Amino acid sequence: MFGGKVSTCSQRNTYFFYLFAATSCAADDAATQAAASSDAAATEANTARAGGSDSGTNALVPLSNEDECVDKNPECPKSARYCNDAFFYEFMKENCKKTCGECELRSECDDVLPSQVCEDNYDYCYDPVYLNLMRQQCRKTCLFCPEFCYDTIENCASSLIYCYDPLYRNIMGFRCPISCKFCGGTCKDELANCAQNKHLCSNSTHKNFMSVRCSKTCGVC
Repeated sequence: MFGGKVSTCSQRNTYFFYLFAATSCAADDAATQAAASSDAAATEANTARAGGSDSGTNALVPLSNEDECVDKNPECPKSARYCNDAFFYEFMKENCKKTCGECELRSECDDVLPSQVCEDNYDYCYDPVYLNLMRQQCRKTCLFCPEFCYDTIENCASSLIYCYDPLYRNIMGFRCPISCKFCGGTCKDELANCAQNKHLCSNSTHKNFMSVRCSKTCGVC
């Protein structure tokens, strides 16, 4: 957790540890082990998604709490005076980023994940399996932001069958994102009999039609 997930208290700088004397080594080491387990699980999940091998690109993993604007220790506010101390600056920046005002400000249309990760996973932008995840993590790269999300051609309504076709979904994502419901917003069915026809969601002939007209029933939004 501290200093790049160092495990034992004896390896930590005693001056740094002094700041958070109320935090026991046992609790801190438990957090370190939990973080390591989380990292391992994320790696395993991405390996499975890639077919059991390293795909050679950055893995798409949602940011954990460690990447959010939070202090890693509840005692941080009591040590705010050390934020600009030359000796403690790096430690405070890493562990008390909220207290010290070191959080990176994001606009509503920024990618949450690093831009390179989003670009490497661009093909998943309009994949029904990853659509919601990509909306959350890579909204700028995938053009999901309201200012970018609009239909660019007039005949989208006549092409809805291609929205979830693997061969055309990226093209449709750029040309007809609103009509294809890629922009997010309210998740709803457009037809009254979607529930009765739920079995068609996975039917190869009707899957694309159902994904657009019965989005909620088919679980694509």
